[in-house]
Order: sequence, then structure tokens, then C-alpha cells
Amino acid sequence: MLCWVADGVVAHAFYPRDGRLHFDADEDWSLNSVSGVNLYQTAVHEIGHLLGLEHSVDPRAVMFAARRPYNPNFALGDDDVRAVRVLFPLGEDAAKDKEARRNEMKGLSRDREMTLSQVVENLHGGLPQEQVESSDMELTFPFPLPLLPRN
Repeated sequence: MLCWVADGVVAHAFYPRDGRLHFDADEDWSLNSVSGVNLYQTAVHEIGHLLGLEHSVDPRAVMFAARRPYNPNFALGDDDVRAVRVLFPLGEDAAKDKEARRNEMKGLSRDREMTLSQVVENLHGGLPQEQVESSDMELTFPFPLPLLPRN
């Protein structure tokens, strides 16, 4: 996922499947300064992508897709916290999620690749057959993915 700035990409990260994070060496990176591009704030945004977060439409969120000036009081926004809690629930929801994931992923080992169709089947009960048959592309994931909230 690309990160922020009208005049170019300063950093990018890949969603959990890949797990890599890159920073543009040509940027004027800074820490605790209003000059340049703040490395810490940019890293927090990109690590959000590594965890599976997408861009937010809330301009107060860390995951909003626009560079911000250095903020000594930098913190996660409410939208960021909600997104993390959906992906990584705590307490009773976490126990239910862990048990559901264990049941759905029984028999899978870390080295088995899952196709996108298998992931969708495991998470949401599958795609309509006509969508599966018309798909030209099949993605694979080398590890079990977290469950998505059911609507």
C-alpha cells in the first residue's frame, strides 16, 4: 500500500501476505522535527498496512492517506483503534474468534498454500459459483488469514 504525499510516494508496505516495508531513501527523513518527513509517523502508518489495515477516510486517523507535519503528541485515532480491534479482538470476542479459526483451519499447516477461493470459502461460506468460474486470476496465501467479521 502506498503512503502519502501529493508530490510522490515516501514509503510503502505490503499487506500481511508479504510483510515487507520500504522507505524512500531520497526523502529528507526526520525525528522530533517539523522539517522533512517524520520517520516515526510514516512507519506507524506503514506498519498499520503490515497488520492488514487499509486507508481511512477519517483525516484524524493515522491510516488516512495523506502526509502530516510532525506532531509531538502523535497518537492513534479512534478510527485506527476500531480497525485494529476488528482485526485483533480482545476478551470474549477473541476467544470465540480463536476457536472459530481453529475449527475452520483444522488440518492446515503453515506451509500449505490456500487459494483465494478456499480463503473465501473458509471465511464467508464461498462465492456464488458463477463468480468462481468466471475468475481468470487465482491468488494464493501461504498461511491462514484472520477471520473477517460476518455481517
